[in-house]
Amino acid sequence: MTETSVKICDPIGRKFMTALTNVAKEAYDEAGLSEEEARRLNSKPELASDIRLFISINRRAPEAFREYPKEYGGPRPIEEQILMLAEICQLDPGQSLEFAKGLPKPPIGSEGWFAVPSEVALACRFHWRVKNQVERHCQAVRFIHEKIGASRPFFVECPGNIHPACLYVHVRTVEAMERIAKQQKGDILIIAAQLGKEHAGCSADDAFKAFKAEEFGLTSFDVGSIALTHPGRFAYEYGLHVLCPGEEAFDSDYPNKKVTSYHVDRDKALVFKFACRSVANPFWGTVTGFPPQ
Repeated sequence: MTETSVKICDPIGRKFMTALTNVAKEAYDEAGLSEEEARRLNSKPELASDIRLFISINRRAPEAFREYPKEYGGPRPIEEQILMLAEICQLDPGQSLEFAKGLPKPPIGSEGWFAVPSEVALACRFHWRVKNQVERHCQAVRFIHEKIGASRPFFVECPGNIHPACLYVHVRTVEAMERIAKQQKGDILIIAAQLGKEHAGCSADDAFKAFKAEEFGLTSFDVGSIALTHPGRFAYEYGLHVLCPGEEAFDSDYPNKKVTSYHVDRDKALVFKFACRSVANPFWGTVTGFPPQ
């Protein structure tokens, strides 16, 4: 912040506050809240966080937010990724390393090859009693979040919503990952992916409509795994944030369908939250995968 920075008490700052107050008042009065619902809103910290994020992403020209952090130089060698995840997740890298030897060129539209743990392999090792695919996925998301939290500052805004009633994998992604798992027998799967730039500025719904024939949305589990092997992709708050359209998400308080997301806050902590599927933002990109041919 400089000595000439605009404050909320300045005329232009007061104009922002007036607009914000008017919008909030209109929305609040139209909602017809009960006393219990009003108290619940007062207990939510998300509003302050979203206002900070809104200011952060809108303070510069849109083109300044369309790039990845300079710390991210593209995918690491796939063998290196496999070994990293095998150590972090206590999985066997053998078959995956063997499969990696015969990889073709990455499909058009992708940035290269990325490794993600097999949810089935994780379930067999850490929560073998879970047989339901939806619950298994939620267990995998919670597992990878624990690993991220052990590696860097990390915050989950909606921990109570990572359960089968609020989070499940989109059928297109389920089918794509099943095909990949049939091709690859290892504990760690290899997919081609792009980490947001291909669909930068699109809502998750609009990006979904633009998918290529075999393109599919990645889940928060997939992107969280990639964040472990590529921390530079999420290095600071002015980088391109990501939406994960491989999941259908439902907030327990608000029934509208959402999508999972990751962004970096001003303290350089990685943040996981549910985001709106239908809203386009020039500073967010949708992350997708492509099965090996």
